[in-house]
Amino acid sequence: MPAATYPSLCSESPGLRRAPSTPGKVTLSAASTSTSPSTEPPPRSAEPFSTIFKTQRKFRARTLMQSCWHPKRSVRSAASHNGVNNLLGRGRRMESQLEIVCPAWYPGADKLIEAIPVLADQGVTALEIGLNSPEFFDYRDGAELQRLLDALSSSGVRAHSIHAPFGERYDISSLDDSVHEQGVDSLISAIELASVIDADKVIVHASERLNGDRSRRMERARGVLREMGVIAAESGIVLALENLPPDFLGCTPEEIISLLDRTDRGSVGVCFDSGHANLSGHFLEYASALLPLAVTMHLHDNDGTADQHAFPGVGNIDWPTFAHTYRVLECKATLIIECKLPQGMVWSEAFQEMRMTLGG
Repeated sequence: MPAATYPSLCSESPGLRRAPSTPGKVTLSAASTSTSPSTEPPPRSAEPFSTIFKTQRKFRARTLMQSCWHPKRSVRSAASHNGVNNLLGRGRRMESQLEIVCPAWYPGADKLIEAIPVLADQGVTALEIGLNSPEFFDYRDGAELQRLLDALSSSGVRAHSIHAPFGERYDISSLDDSVHEQGVDSLISAIELASVIDADKVIVHASERLNGDRSRRMERARGVLREMGVIAAESGIVLALENLPPDFLGCTPEEIISLLDRTDRGSVGVCFDSGHANLSGHFLEYASALLPLAVTMHLHDNDGTADQHAFPGVGNIDWPTFAHTYRVLECKATLIIECKLPQGMVWSEAFQEMRMTLGG
């Protein structure tokens, strides 16, 4: 069988490559007309994707950082091997400087690059970028990626995390091979994108809503997380597995811990989602079990009956006790407000209210 590869962001944007730059600074430039085996990916195989999928994934795990993202490897992968806490050092202690992240979205903005300057004007310093809407941000478009890098640079806002695509078409636990493969490939692309825009983390869902055969889907998702942990480590990225509502994989602390079995804990952790945890009816016990594993959080509220994504304080979550638990457990996870703001509120006000709620 011929050597197999699957197109990375580089191969889908052949006119762009990472330009030589100072450590930690990302720039793109026009690709040189000359090529070499170390910078150009092999041609895409014409063989059906389903028959070479496992080979492709192993190949990309080895070659991911030998393509246009290679300059970052020496800086970031070394940090990942020293443990996830070494990647969480910028403004993340609740007792001192509490940095709060917001979603990369704003009402009325049709494109991501339109939202960034507005958010920056409201005091936002870090974003989580979702990949579910190509109309809002098409990360496979090289020109659009360049515009994002320019917008981040000019605004002074950084990318904190990438939320990998989720939904029925991207279910990594699916027993339908084509869906499973599409989910895994989208996760690989999210890791590559995170490396390019200097985000530390990639958020991942273990499944879409289940319709049976939980044990087989658990095993399939668990295998993906183990394998993607290898790619994440090579990229200097931390995967964050999100706890989900009932009827999804990862809806209990026990299931989250099982999904993380035999993964590299330096490159795979938990995204603690407060709203999803509250749907269990045992929020504080749930939080106490997962906060020691958390590398980031999605904070939102509800009344315990539905996933309402309300602003913290609107629902029935006991936020002061949660904040106390966060401090007692010495959790270092970053905080992402994953909800729309109340009418008339801007992000600087939201951050202040959140700090008061959490006592930080």
